Amino acid sequence: MENPYKLDNTLYHLMMKVITDNDLPPRKEYVIQKEGVDIIPSSIELSAVDINLVSTMSREYVIKTIIDIKDYYDYILLNYTSLKYY
Repeated sequence: MENPYKLDNTLYHLMMKVITDNDLPPRKEYVIQKEGVDIIPSSIELSAVDINLVSTMSREYVIKTIIDIKDYYDYILLNYTSLKYY
């Protein structure tokens, strides 16, 4: 995988696009496939999303907007303890 500090589309960037009403890039630009598992990389910047979620309308749908569950996945694992709203 590339240097995580230089990735353009981490979960932080995608969530901020949703929060600020900007369009998401095509799915193939942010989902990395490894051994049959789809991964959306994260970074330390994700901790800053909590502050922005406090004032976001429908904040419980931010992740759902990024991950189209019904079309691609039966199960989703999130590994980030600070996301209090999900």
